[in-house]
Amino acid sequence: MDKSQQHIIFNEMVRQYKCFIVKICLVFCNQDPEKMKDMQQDILSALWESLSRYNGKCKPSTWAYRIVLNAAISHKRHQSTIPTFVPLSDILLQELVAEQNDNDMNELYRLIDKLSPNEKTLILLYLDNKTIAEIGEILGYSVSAVNHRIALIKDKLIKLHNNEQ
Repeated sequence: MDKSQQHIIFNEMVRQYKCFIVKICLVFCNQDPEKMKDMQQDILSALWESLSRYNGKCKPSTWAYRIVLNAAISHKRHQSTIPTFVPLSDILLQELVAEQNDNDMNELYRLIDKLSPNEKTLILLYLDNKTIAEIGEILGYSVSAVNHRIALIKDKLIKLHNNEQ
């Protein structure tokens, strides 16, 4: 593929996965906007650099999610400090849930903020309307493992919600 085609495909990918990239940056970075910008830049660079190597063996969305998640994980590994997780309700609700402007969504993201990083990643993929099979393919889990983990996360979110009532 020539550079012109690569630019068009890349721009479409950025448009399509922008919200997910922002969610990942929010989950894996603290409230420092510079750290979020750095991670987002690393993710976009990884997408651009990997685009020419996409071989079509999996769906483009699966490939893109893998690149985004692996770039975020790699970025955190190269940080000298232990990750601090930003409360999702602060920035995420302003940028991503604005179109829904729903108290239930606000509550859900507040509860998600209490999950472990692995649980957050899995439930964010689920909330991004990925199928169980797609989540398994992206994260390297079997379908049954994804189903089991999502069920556990849902139960945990319900318990968190009920404990606060």
